[in-house]
Amino acid sequence: TLLANECWNLAKQLPEGKQIIWFNNEEHIRKVKLRVIQSFLGLTKEDVQADIVTAVNKYEKEFGKDKIIFIDDANHIGKVEKAIARYNPGLIIVDQLYKVQGMMGGKQELEAERFRKLCEWARDIAKHTAPVIASNQLDGSAEGMKYPPMSMLYGSKTGAQGEADAILLIGKT
Repeated sequence: TLLANECWNLAKQLPEGKQIIWFNNEEHIRKVKLRVIQSFLGLTKEDVQADIVTAVNKYEKEFGKDKIIFIDDANHIGKVEKAIARYNPGLIIVDQLYKVQGMMGGKQELEAERFRKLCEWARDIAKHTAPVIASNQLDGSAEGMKYPPMSMLYGSKTGAQGEADAILLIGKT
């Protein structure tokens, strides 16, 4: 929900011809798009679903059809890199970066090192193409914590955190 809200707010600020590419590795892409439309229109899920055609038409009329490009099952770096080359991103969102596979080491490599390399890869894209916002899960030990520490970032020790310019951890009570 946070990404959906920030996504369209940031998209409005992009220069003409620039787009947001949203690489989805989490829930069904229709749910993600619905959240963006809900957020943009300031409506509840129930309000949008009561008349989905009108909601989508209003969103597309006011915001445009191609300001945010949604790419589902972006679970391989090849798929991500092809899409980046195809579009003109002003911002890249990778929902669940740790689920991306490819050229990050063999099966014997520790998960923490594989994830660090993914973060390094995303940082390189951010340096040369467009800013990257990557979401990630926290590990199970963060359950119910109001202020989880960075050490609870799923699949990481300290390397992934070192590649980030900023990290926002969201807990709950």
